[in-house]
Amino acid sequence: MSFLLNHNPGRVFTHDGVEYRYFGGTSYLGLQTHPDFLKTFAENILHYGSSHGASRNSNVQIGLYEKTEKVLAQFTGAEACLTTSSGFMAGQILRDYLGSAGYDLFHFPGSHAALRVASDFQFEALEDLRFSILNYLKKKTSKPPVLLFDSISFSSDHFPDYAFLKSLPLDQLILVADDSHGIGVVSEEGSGCYASLKALGAKDVLVCGSLAKALATPAGFILGSSDRMEAIRQRPVFAGASPASPAAVATLGSAVKHISLQHQKLKANVSYFLKDLKNPEFFQFNPGHAGFNFSDRRLVTYLKDHQIIVTDFEYAGGGANRLTRIVITALHTREDLDHLLGVLKRYFST
Repeated sequence: MSFLLNHNPGRVFTHDGVEYRYFGGTSYLGLQTHPDFLKTFAENILHYGSSHGASRNSNVQIGLYEKTEKVLAQFTGAEACLTTSSGFMAGQILRDYLGSAGYDLFHFPGSHAALRVASDFQFEALEDLRFSILNYLKKKTSKPPVLLFDSISFSSDHFPDYAFLKSLPLDQLILVADDSHGIGVVSEEGSGCYASLKALGAKDVLVCGSLAKALATPAGFILGSSDRMEAIRQRPVFAGASPASPAAVATLGSAVKHISLQHQKLKANVSYFLKDLKNPEFFQFNPGHAGFNFSDRRLVTYLKDHQIIVTDFEYAGGGANRLTRIVITALHTREDLDHLLGVLKRYFST
């Protein structure tokens, strides 16, 4: 069942006179409805306007972009950062940069569409991917292969141990990760996966993704070395594109305190949920992450009958791509979590 609302659902919403608790979406930190965050956003709209009507590399620029990019680089542990108009744009810019530079691109099964085009090497099974990469390395090509993947995967042995990645000769590979579901959610203070991926010892690491999920900012980001970021900055697909809303980017740049406080609340809520969850094996989830995937559609209906709505829709079309997930956020109260845990306990006991 779909719900057409005229407001942001937050932690609860009302539809046809019924109030539902909302355990879906990707507003992990709850910043989309955070009063102080929104107040700052509104003030920045009045100061900067709703958009910047010029290309990023125009002869007239706004300095806040580079200022916020330095904040994001420091926050994530990267050497440098670029912001873009969306997470999908960030992935496509990065993919275009690497493909145009002559790198051959290998995709982890199920990696995000933002990182892919039809001509890339794509695989359905991990062993096929491993075999292909190892054979490729035997050719001693002039450029290392690039492996593209999602930093947070709900269907593979992945975050936080990255066992499959560690089974590869990483010193001969470039890693490119979409961290849309990691930044703001996992690691110290919600800094995302860049630092942990960098620590694996790959030849190089680049990370991109959306800022519109946990960090409530309609924009995208790319992380990497200063040299890589400068090369991307000069590419037409970046230089000629309109940037993200200056008001949104400015708000993010000043929101570090809100991010830290909301991340603490999120961690506490996830820990509380897991402590009393009776059947954790029923879900696919990553340690420390707030998303709990499952495939039993009967549970979706049961939860709805008890005024709980979770994420449940066909991702990119086709039943095989259905996304069904309970999402814990920083907005949820202990009463919300107790209600969810009680409903789940009753479901599993029947």
